[in-house]
This record gives sequence, structure tokens and C-alpha cells, in this order.
Amino acid sequence: MVRYHVPSQIYIRKLLPMGYGYPLYYTEPPSNLPLAYRKKGISIGDVGFIRPDGSFVFTFNMFAPCAGTAQEVNCFGIPKGFVPLQLDPQQLERIHDKYPKESNFGTGTSTTTTAATPFCTSSSTAISFENAFLTVPDGAMGEDYCDIASIRSYSIKHAESWYEFINGHLGFEAPNGSLYVVTGCDKSNKWMIATDEESSSSLLLSTLTVEAGGRMIYSHSSIKMGSAVVRSSTSSGLDDDMKQLQNQCLFVRGFKVMLRDEPNAWGKLGARVRSIPSHIGLLRTQSARFPRTLSARKDWISRLRNAFGLAEQLDSFEEIHPYAAYHPLDRINEYLLKQTQARVAITHESDWRPLSPGTTLASGDGMLRRLITFYAPSLELGSYSNLSRVIGSAF
Repeated sequence: MVRYHVPSQIYIRKLLPMGYGYPLYYTEPPSNLPLAYRKKGISIGDVGFIRPDGSFVFTFNMFAPCAGTAQEVNCFGIPKGFVPLQLDPQQLERIHDKYPKESNFGTGTSTTTTAATPFCTSSSTAISFENAFLTVPDGAMGEDYCDIASIRSYSIKHAESWYEFINGHLGFEAPNGSLYVVTGCDKSNKWMIATDEESSSSLLLSTLTVEAGGRMIYSHSSIKMGSAVVRSSTSSGLDDDMKQLQNQCLFVRGFKVMLRDEPNAWGKLGARVRSIPSHIGLLRTQSARFPRTLSARKDWISRLRNAFGLAEQLDSFEEIHPYAAYHPLDRINEYLLKQTQARVAITHESDWRPLSPGTTLASGDGMLRRLITFYAPSLELGSYSNLSRVIGSAF
């Protein structure tokens, strides 16, 4: 079972309103993936889901060839009947210096003081911050696929088989609504993340070491001082020329996909479940998968809300699911399915931004109120649209 990590949820909730995409707390590609994937990190066309700890779980890439060997990107296999979507290179938009050097992201106040001497092989940075903070010393690149309509249509067509592959073949038990299809991302070679659940703390962090010969090693660290938690990037050692690769994904953008009917992979006995709650609904439902008692779960959620300091902003929908990360699109997808007879609801990362225009996340109910007034329903498409822009496609 994936454990709940308070620092990661604070980080996600504080940086989400900035509108860059979904902030990943664990930016580095995991070591169990092929070298070809780890050198690039998360890429356009990746299909997977985001865990509560803020890490992206890769399952396959819709643009990659069919699986062959363990060294290929689709090393875990492919869904039944999989045919790769044709990638159009002209639709790839890359900005190599999307964020300049020493870019900082965060909420609250932060100050940085750096000290070094010519006789030392490391530099120390003193940081005072509250809530959440991200810095990218070398800047970051960004890439997006412009033709997201083709990805949307492809995802709608194959959503059920993807869930069956992820939960049946791979056994991940990804909740309904957690499926994430990447259409863009921002990546860097070096970063530092800091969170503080109480509002203030100070710490001293050494991030850079120079070995003999001039090779620089960026060391990973997770340091607690009071309630503060800090993580920083580590040298991957994946490139022969010792250049740190831009494979650390800071923000990811893409589609969230939810089904009306759960595929066979959800049932232990292969029974098709007709009445399907969202993944938040699964948390509220007593089941063997989540063995907590109701009173224990309520107490657990209450403690988490108090840690966030967001008790007045969050409604009951935003209860944290132990198998899937919080995302504002989940409430919208759930609403689309309730208002239509569609079998699939799909919404993009950019769709919720007009529904939560402030510097803090609006509640699920608040977003739905704006959804009804901001977007005009299109009954022919079974979706909500504003002029020519489709927010949520449900088919």
C-alpha cells in the first residue's frame, strides 16, 4: 500500500494554483525503467497514474512501438490490441529555456543566502520558507504536444483496455479516474524542493560537491528540521560525458480519464461492476482493499486537513485516497458522468484553471459552480464547452 506523505501533498496543493501543470514531488525517473526511458524521463504520450506521494507511475507510451525487449520503453508490455498513435514531429513544441536559471516557485515568503570559500568543495545554502518552495538553479525546459485533440480521441477510444492492462496485467490497482495521459511537461537537470507544514523554519543544506578533476556531484538529501522537509536532485550518472540530463520532471500536463463502468480488472473474480464510484468514492466505501474503520478514516482525514491548514477550503470530495493523488479534475469528470450517459469522461490539465482563478485551490463545489456558469453544455458532444474550446469530453 502506498503510504500518505504530508510534505508531498502540501507541495502539490500549494504549487497547483500557479498553473504550470501538476507538480511532481518525486521528479526523478525510477530505477526499474529502461535506460532509454530514464535518460529522457517523463515524456509526451506516457500513460500511467500519479501516486499520493507525488510520483508518476509509468505503464506504457502511446507513441512508442509495440513491446519487444526489456530495454525498450514499453518494457512492461502493451494493452490488448495496442496500435501506436502516429507522432507528428511538427506538433511538438519545445522551449529549451522555458524557465531561466535560478527560477523560484512557491507560496509564502522565502529568502536564500549562499556562502562559499575557495578552500571548500561545497556550497551551503540557508533557506527560510513557509508552505512550499521549488528552485531550479539551471533553469528548465518545457515541451507540449499541440495536437491534443488526437490524444483525446485516442484516449477515449482505448480507455477501458488501458485500465484493464494497468490493473489486470500489471496489477497496479489504479483507482477509476486516476489514469493520466501526458501531453506536456517541464524538466530540469537540477532542483530543490522545500515544504513546511507549520509556516516557518530554517535549515542549512549542502547541495554541490566538486570531485578531483572538476566533476560536480549533486547529492540527494531529505532533511527534517522541526516540520520542514527538503529534497534536492542527485546526479543520475546516466550520461557518459557526465553532463546532468534534463530528465527530472517538475510539472506534468495531460488528460485525466474516468470510466462509468469499471473494467473487469477491478473485480477479484472478473465481475463487471455497473455502479462505479470515483476513486474518492472508493475511499468512502468500506471494502477489503481499504481495511480502515470508518471512525479511524475520518480521524485520519481530519488530521491531514489540519496539517494542510485548508479545512475551510476543502469539501468532502477532496479526501485523500491512499492509492491516487488528489486532482481537481476528478470532481469535474465525476460531474460529467453524472450529467450524461457517457461511458468515458476526459478533461485536460488546463481545463480546471478558469474554475479556480485565485492563488489557492477552490473547493470542488466551488469549481462546479463556476463550471456551470462559465461553460455552455454541448449535448451533441456530451461535453462542456466554452465557444470552440472543449473542457470535458464525455462519450
